[in-house]
Amino acid sequence: MSALKYWLWLTELRGLKNQTRLALLRHFGTPEAVFYADAGEILLTEGITRVDAALLENHKLDAADRILADCQRLGIRILTIQDAEYPARLKNIYDPPCLLYVKGQLPAFDETVAVAVVGT
Repeated sequence: MSALKYWLWLTELRGLKNQTRLALLRHFGTPEAVFYADAGEILLTEGITRVDAALLENHKLDAADRILADCQRLGIRILTIQDAEYPARLKNIYDPPCLLYVKGQLPAFDETVAVAVVGT
């Protein structure tokens, strides 16, 4: 089974906050380890609630299979936060996305000047 399937499972779980996903990755190392962890071990993760642990009991991989098939059909690559190609600038923000969907060439984000404006 593709390791990406577990990444997609973790990121597609409804109700789970991104900071919770990141905490689980810090604690377990991989989404696959989270997938196979028991509830007691999951609750040892800093910041995890019983509600979060209950959400993680959903081990359906249908959505992950569909996304993988769609990405393959459309020529879209999936980068995980642990991939070497994942932009360091993005990895170092407060709430980085666990996955990036890439179609075509990934720009050299870490080598160019960037400015962002947030708000009105």
